[in-house]
Amino acid sequence: LHDRIHAETPVVLYCTISRGEGPTFDVPVYDDVMGADRRGELEAVELQMEVEHYSPTGDHVDVNLDGELLGDPIVRNAAAEDPNAPADVDENSWLVFVLRPEQTERGPHSVQVRLVERDARVRPPLVVNHVEIHVRYRR
Repeated sequence: LHDRIHAETPVVLYCTISRGEGPTFDVPVYDDVMGADRRGELEAVELQMEVEHYSPTGDHVDVNLDGELLGDPIVRNAAAEDPNAPADVDENSWLVFVLRPEQTERGPHSVQVRLVERDARVRPPLVVNHVEIHVRYRR
């Protein structure tokens, strides 16, 4: 797996110091998110990225949506959120970025991921498994 090309998942991330480097993922939006927002039907829009071996205390990843650098993600771990799970931590985490409706107009979108810093305590590489834009509507 090579992260210097136009890529789809899964992709291993390698640390890079130069901006504009790292894999780019095509993520289409088919819904009329802006229209749903105007009609009061929209609850939330998020960019969600599943990553293997992510360390929330030692890894730093920059994520750009259509060239705009997104802020820090909310890190979700399925095992930590499931009270019935026997483990506190899952191997995979989801990086969740809250988006504005205008960032997700209908059509193709480009998501670029750049590993800025890797936790030295973790040996396996960081792997991006899924990249998606999740639209949640009010009921």
